[in-house]
Amino acid sequence: MIQQRRLVGLIGANILKSLSPALHEDQFAAFGIRGHYQLMDLDVLKDRRLEHLIAAVKAVGFLGVNVTFPVKQAVM
Repeated sequence: MIQQRRLVGLIGANILKSLSPALHEDQFAAFGIRGHYQLMDLDVLKDRRLEHLIAAVKAVGFLGVNVTFPVKQAVM
């Protein structure tokens, strides 16, 4: 049986240098989990609104996402 890939990520601005993908993917590997940590940088995805990104991560089947500036307050 092929293990399904676990998807998680980060939504925010100016996050392309984030170490989160490496840290999370190392932990996935340490526990024998196929996983991917996707950065969704609002500086790159300029035409995307937060509600569209949230709908997309739900539709694709992300287990969850972290959020940071400038959308943290909106999510809370």
